[in-house]
Amino acid sequence: MEADGQWLKWVLARTTGLRTEIVEAGVISLTEEPSSARGWVGAFLKKHRIQPEEILSVIPRSRVTSRHLEIPATDSEEIRKIIELQAAKHTPYSADEIVFDYDLLKATREGYSNVLLVVAHRDVINDYLKSLD
Repeated sequence: MEADGQWLKWVLARTTGLRTEIVEAGVISLTEEPSSARGWVGAFLKKHRIQPEEILSVIPRSRVTSRHLEIPATDSEEIRKIIELQAAKHTPYSADEIVFDYDLLKATREGYSNVLLVVAHRDVINDYLKSLD
């Protein structure tokens, strides 16, 4: 799901083994009648037996900063500590203004790891949560 304040865009996909199939997709206006959109979402989740923790919300790439980093560590705890220090250095915001996550892409034999770091301003995340609320 993606909610931008005006539209709620959604895709329902089912994954079986290595195969992913799109079951349904659509767009609903959030500006005309927000209460009917809320009702629709509730009915949709109930109809497909979807639990809240199964929902993946998408933030457009234009609203986040992403960086591929090569860091001198392969231990997961050490990687986490390095990423925490590096996250604020890749944006013009202070550490308390950002939300970030990372994915380990590859660890090399030479003791380095390739990591994808994604950083968003806290207001961007709050705006999306507000739209989904």
